[in-house]
Amino acid sequence: MTENQEKEDYKIKSRIQASITFLLILMLAIILFFLFKGDIPSANKDLIFNIIVSFMTMLVTCISFWFGTNYSSSSKDKMIYNSTPIEEKKE
Repeated sequence: MTENQEKEDYKIKSRIQASITFLLILMLAIILFFLFKGDIPSANKDLIFNIIVSFMTMLVTCISFWFGTNYSSSSKDKMIYNSTPIEEKKE
């Protein structure tokens, strides 16, 4: 695989991850909009609460990837993968 192909693969992967994050934000915004717009039956309050907490958890996970240590670790792994191993000197 050439260097240009690797760069294109990395760009595509980044776009997919960004798209997933954007969709999670959009879905959470839609849920919150309808939550504040209408009345919630008291029997469904726990269900709605669990759905919102699940979306918030997924969103925090995505954001922590983009701004946290997972992203830098991912970059480091790619750098190590593309590096040339050093041969040990035998004495």
